[in-house]
Amino acid sequence: MATGLVLIGTSLYDTLSGLAGDDTIFGFEGNDYLSGGSGDDVIWGGDGNDSLIGGVGLDVLYGGAGDDSLNGGLGNDFLYGDEGRDSLYGGAGDDLLDGGDDIDYLSAGAGNDTLMGGLGADSLYGGDGDDVMDGGDGADYLRAGLGNDVVYGGLGNDTIYGNEGDNFIDGGEGNDVLHAGIGFSETVMGGDGNDTIYSESGTGYNGYGIVMVDGGQGNDRLIGSSVERDVFLFNGDFGLDTIVGAANNPVGSVNDYLGFDVDYTQLWFAKSGNALKISVIGTSNQVSVANWYVGTGGQADVGVSSITGSSFLGAANVDALVVAMSSLSPPPMGQTTLTQAYMDVLGVTLNSLWGAPGGGAS
Repeated sequence: MATGLVLIGTSLYDTLSGLAGDDTIFGFEGNDYLSGGSGDDVIWGGDGNDSLIGGVGLDVLYGGAGDDSLNGGLGNDFLYGDEGRDSLYGGAGDDLLDGGDDIDYLSAGAGNDTLMGGLGADSLYGGDGDDVMDGGDGADYLRAGLGNDVVYGGLGNDTIYGNEGDNFIDGGEGNDVLHAGIGFSETVMGGDGNDTIYSESGTGYNGYGIVMVDGGQGNDRLIGSSVERDVFLFNGDFGLDTIVGAANNPVGSVNDYLGFDVDYTQLWFAKSGNALKISVIGTSNQVSVANWYVGTGGQADVGVSSITGSSFLGAANVDALVVAMSSLSPPPMGQTTLTQAYMDVLGVTLNSLWGAPGGGAS
């Protein structure tokens, strides 16, 4: 460890610059300009609207109270904005950025960075590396960078955009708006709340890109991609969800897929205008697939997976189940299995269609 300077500011507007050693700089009061230079520096802004620059080395920057600007520079740095509306720039290296309280702006830069918004409606931007981003509390705006990023919205009504990499996006609690991005393999989870999710997988994969979408709890609106394959998952108490833009045989690929964590005898199919309604019997959970009956372009395959096994129903076989079930009323709330009376009417059709060509049970 190279011995460095200890620089202490005043209550005025100070300009303090370190040298080549491992410097410690205190700005205290005033709107200060503090620069570490080369070396592993520790810089404290204190009160006031300060500018902190780490320079070359493994630096630690604390903004303190006030609306501060922190720039890590070269090296693996730690930046903490603390109180105030702060702007944090990671620079090159694997950096950790924590906005602290209030409305902050965080930009990752090069390297595999970790960004934490903290309290407030923050804006977080990924950089060139594989970044981890967490908006924290507040209505945050998060945009993934060029790498394979992991993005968490946290509490609040967040807006999240994926980008070129293979991203994992989790909106968390709140009514979020999530965009999958244009990577080859994307995963988007809505979490709790009434979310809107756009599947926007890249156009350069000839239909073989995959976007996995799980709206989570709440009444979600899921917009599919017309180019790549969407896999929509519905688990547990998922709510009343709507799918717009499901695709039957996008170019070069297979159909979109709707997956449920129940036995196939627990799904109820019904036509409602141009939409297909798929309900989990005995519950209030339902998926409405818009424009299913407008040609075949809005159709998808259906699958289930539970402790009883996995089963598959091709899109072409769905309408036969709709016709068979149209003569009956669905089971009442709380009845989560088909009684023998239902099976006497539907059993042969259910078992044959879920095991027909293009579908199967295991």
